[in-house]
Amino acid sequence: GTTSSAVPAGSKTKVEIVGSAIIEMLSVECKVPASNIRVTSAYSDAASGITHIYLVQTVGGKDVANSVANVNVDSSNRVISSSHSFAPAASLASAAKDGTASLESSDNNTAKDAISVLAAYIGIQLGKPELDKATLATVDNVVSGQPQLVVESLPAAFAIDGLAKVSREFIQQSDGSVVPVWRVVVEQQDHWWNAHIDLASQKVVSLSD
Repeated sequence: GTTSSAVPAGSKTKVEIVGSAIIEMLSVECKVPASNIRVTSAYSDAASGITHIYLVQTVGGKDVANSVANVNVDSSNRVISSSHSFAPAASLASAAKDGTASLESSDNNTAKDAISVLAAYIGIQLGKPELDKATLATVDNVVSGQPQLVVESLPAAFAIDGLAKVSREFIQQSDGSVVPVWRVVVEQQDHWWNAHIDLASQKVVSLSD
């Protein structure tokens, strides 16, 4: 939708002011808690004076990968265009109640299960012996700051550098519900896969290259 609402000025940088104001605007417009929205990136174009804000919904601090928004603000601090694919507040509340627990209780082997599901989906043989040899380390994602697992010593047929990055996220389904998933990022010779795996159904629910 498009709105002419103004963004207040202050002592912070314009991008920080706009980001905070947009979170509040979307919270009211979409009837979802502001605490479930975060800015993923924002920048101002010096030539046009337009500030572009990109946001994502969260549950328990974890991203709902496909529940995103984009808002554009002009040089007079007015919102000139916006779009979003946010999930309803009830779906976020349900995911926080039912989904976060199952994510947090998953152990490291579940990350390997996610890798196994992805390997089968893209037609690569990856058996238990290969997965048993793989090791796991926890690091912070440089973009989101959230912890993620790095799975090492994987066969080159699956990961050209032997590595896969695995993190816990959520996905909004077509009916608006939000479910817990594993995100797996892996580089191959001709592909760079970004997959989301719902372990409850043992299915790849999204895959991009």
